[in-house]
Amino acid sequence: MAAKGKSRTWPAYLVLLASTTLNVLLLVQLFNKNASMDEMVWQPVYRSWPGWLSLVRPDMKNVDLTKLDAPPTHRGKLSHVLFTMRDTMEDFIEFQETLEYWKKYPPCLVDSYPTNTEQSDISLVIYYDAKPARKTLRRIVRALNNLPSPVKSCFAQVQIRHAGLMPLHSLIPEAERAQWRSVFTSLLTNTAAIEAPNHVLILSSACRPVQPDWLNHVDYQTRPPNEHAWIRGSAFLGYTETLPTSLGELVRISPAGLYFLGDSSFAQFYMTRVRPWYQTTEAPLGEFNDRWALDMAAYLARDTDEGDWMAVTHQFRHASFIADYSGRTVSLEQIHRDRPDTVLVCARNIVP
Repeated sequence: MAAKGKSRTWPAYLVLLASTTLNVLLLVQLFNKNASMDEMVWQPVYRSWPGWLSLVRPDMKNVDLTKLDAPPTHRGKLSHVLFTMRDTMEDFIEFQETLEYWKKYPPCLVDSYPTNTEQSDISLVIYYDAKPARKTLRRIVRALNNLPSPVKSCFAQVQIRHAGLMPLHSLIPEAERAQWRSVFTSLLTNTAAIEAPNHVLILSSACRPVQPDWLNHVDYQTRPPNEHAWIRGSAFLGYTETLPTSLGELVRISPAGLYFLGDSSFAQFYMTRVRPWYQTTEAPLGEFNDRWALDMAAYLARDTDEGDWMAVTHQFRHASFIADYSGRTVSLEQIHRDRPDTVLVCARNIVP
């Protein structure tokens, strides 16, 4: 017999059971009794306590289950590694030193994927601004033939091309910039008939690998889940004697990087927007032959309401796979410590 004056307390489990039963009854009333299970739609049920669940029956009628195991459709693929060069002894010596790095850090490995020593669809292109001399061709071919077989097998073929320009004998910065602008225009319009360029890794002779299997690391940048981009490259990390004077110089992507030459809209943007603009505008000159990269950054950063800033800036992306330290000597130990994702470095010199 309960003591007089004491209130009766219901067990907690009975309260929970009653609440659950009430919610089940509410759910049952929401169903159309004359509908089949396939036609039922579960309406959201809101509960008063935190953590309520909203139950919605998915529509499976239009899903082809046989396609769920299919491989994804990739828009990307690295098709070429292309070195832009001039017919000078300085460029050849730099390129020769770069090939020595390839021996230490090979482009691919025996069991790497998708490119390995048994399978490759990537072409190596040596791209001169003007037609090189025969002795230059012999030096280049000899240097490439001296590479170990596992390194050479990372590439399906080697091509030597040129942009068809006159040799540049002037060291005037404006003349050099004009020459490199013409080189890039020839790449976009493919006047040298490079076979099926898609994503092309464009490098200078001073760009060297600092990790093995760098071809596949770069190839990964072109594939989902990485987003579509016309250019992926490094911010300028090198030495400069003068401070940047424009927004374009601050945000530009360095010339060495990954270019989506297989996207015709990229060529259309450059040829119909950027090129006419710099032909009539005093664009920033920059240092270290910033070439075409500074032109595009300056065009997008210009002070005007007529620009394509909102429409195309997402096509230019800074990336960590490459680092541009032009004009500087950098430490390999520091790169591996501070930039573990970097596989290619462009610098005056790399020390241990």
